[in-house]
Amino acid sequence: FNAVLPAVSHLRERIETSVRNWEVVPEIVDSRDNDKTFSKAHAALAASGTVALQLALHRVPMTLAYKLDPVARPFGFLITAWSTALPNLVAGWPLVPEDVNESVSPERMGRTLRRLLSDTPERAAQLAGFETVINNMKTKRTPAEAAADVIMDHI
Repeated sequence: FNAVLPAVSHLRERIETSVRNWEVVPEIVDSRDNDKTFSKAHAALAASGTVALQLALHRVPMTLAYKLDPVARPFGFLITAWSTALPNLVAGWPLVPEDVNESVSPERMGRTLRRLLSDTPERAAQLAGFETVINNMKTKRTPAEAAADVIMDHI
């Protein structure tokens, strides 16, 4: 397989240095090309956030990780959402696996990724669930029109 790691341009050199000695050295690509990159992806390891929603909309099975930084961690109890994964929130059920804070484990994520790279029930379930995410994201109006209405309502 070919590992690809999207990176913002100002961190590219730092990332290339960090991964140089990895057993599998990923190809570093510009994150501005995520649509192109994700359209070719078979599965992904990702940080929870908007990238997870982008991957779901591109129908890329994934496993997610999220760690609060040390300053924010003591305030983690203020987070009341049942999931940090946007695809899960949009679907309304735990569609993609997510590891948070102390439960982040490269070994577990690696095992999950291996299952998502094959024709498995986990892969099929995510792919089917992504259709729900895509359908739930459809709107009758453009996001710009909806945002303009909200702004106008507050004026």
